[in-house]
Amino acid sequence: MCFPEGCDSSSSILQSFRRFFQKKPKPCASMMRKELCHLRQQANRQRWICWESDAAGLEVEVAMLSGRSWKFIIGNTAKGAEVKERLAELSGIHETELSLVCSGRQIRDDEVLLDTFFTELAGPPPQLQLLRIFRPFALTCSTAAYSEHMQICQQAQGFHQVSPVHIASTSLGSGIRTQAHS
Repeated sequence: MCFPEGCDSSSSILQSFRRFFQKKPKPCASMMRKELCHLRQQANRQRWICWESDAAGLEVEVAMLSGRSWKFIIGNTAKGAEVKERLAELSGIHETELSLVCSGRQIRDDEVLLDTFFTELAGPPPQLQLLRIFRPFALTCSTAAYSEHMQICQQAQGFHQVSPVHIASTSLGSGIRTQAHS
């Protein structure tokens, strides 16, 4: 008799079918995020290699107010977000905290730098300034009877809510439940 993989003649037929049709565990979200982050880093490194070999690319120097600076070549089609990703890797600062400025104007993430700022980037170094915009975040959580609600708040003048917050409190002893929505 032929048995499915992982089963032998000492197992019952029922156990053999259970093992054969048992659902395999799904990869957890954190593993998927790590893999996605790793793939993004590989894609960025490949992009930066392409920039270095791009004949139409341009060498730029990026400076911070602290005095730190970096020189590298940006490709002909380099966008603001891609340059910020490169600078995040070089500086060790998360890209969401970075802002690029050229000639006193903030560079948008979707702008192609060589199309928009070619004359400024061809000028004397440093052509770009890198600003660190510290954006502290707080994670709040409340548990209602049947669901969990999580909210990310951004601190600007104190904490303000990015989107409506669901506040729920439950009194288990008396069975009273109160809710407030903002």
